[in-house]
Amino acid sequence: LGVVLGDIPDLGSGRIGLDVLFQQPVEGNISGSQRWSGEVSVDGDLVIEPGAVLTLAAGTRVVFAGTDSRQTGFDAGRCELIAYGDLVIEATSAAPVRLEAASSRDWLGLLLLNGNNPGLESRAEEGGLVLAGARLGIVRSRLPPGLTQWTRSRRVPWDLVIPAGAELRLASGIEVRFAAEDLGVGGRVPSFAELVVEGGLTIAGSAASPATLTVDSRRPDALWYGVRIVAGGSVEATGLDLSQAVRGISGEVSQTGALRLADSRLSRLLYGLDVDLFRDAAVDRTSFEEITANGVRVGGFGRLRLRGSTIEGAGQEGVLTSNASLEL
Repeated sequence: LGVVLGDIPDLGSGRIGLDVLFQQPVEGNISGSQRWSGEVSVDGDLVIEPGAVLTLAAGTRVVFAGTDSRQTGFDAGRCELIAYGDLVIEATSAAPVRLEAASSRDWLGLLLLNGNNPGLESRAEEGGLVLAGARLGIVRSRLPPGLTQWTRSRRVPWDLVIPAGAELRLASGIEVRFAAEDLGVGGRVPSFAELVVEGGLTIAGSAASPATLTVDSRRPDALWYGVRIVAGGSVEATGLDLSQAVRGISGEVSQTGALRLADSRLSRLLYGLDVDLFRDAAVDRTSFEEITANGVRVGGFGRLRLRGSTIEGAGQEGVLTSNASLEL
């Protein structure tokens, strides 16, 4: 028996009001506080609005229909759980919360859009939250404050922002694939997914076991945008393998930011390293391969230390500097 407690106002004198729904399909927007338990059927997109809270009790099973009755959201044909507000999971591995498909047709997934709800991925890895039949699983468009560590490969369907005050750390051997078409249709170029670094991106790979950033497509001509550094952002990468992007690493390295690459490879790109430097940056033992335009372009008044690195197959100048200095 599924129970939904919705719109819980404080009536004063220690009393509250409850709207109780039994075994009724749910869809639409949650604007207040709701608590679900048992089994709840969802036949359309479910949106947790900013400031709203959806709490799922231990053992709750949320079943998403094979089609979206609202025909809205990021995928008009699939149900989605879209969270701008808070999703609270009261579960353990012994009594997990399950979000699953009602049939063989998948639902889209849990889409976290406001940089809140930290720790949901950890709950899934620990078994307290189970997503079954979700095409995308758990995906974020903006990371929460503090440290986020990815130790498993994953797919990113849109622009992902690492905000100031946040750090994304990638383990060796994992593969992160960005969509060939930006599901959110935003960013610098709306048609391409990008990784926007306002905070910190740390990659702890190695030459033998790199962390890979590439496009989520088998087409040889498919591209994602690449890593874009915003003023104040920092990229420190060892053992990075970045491929099939418009710009491998681009943007601005400000006096409060940083750029350090080592033991990495950037390949099959329109532009390789394309940055404006306002402080020193370092690239060590890194190869640039099959670049349509410049392998390395640096502007600004900073200095690039380019040591032990190779540039092969660049369609234009291997290294192009404008005001910035180069140390080999």
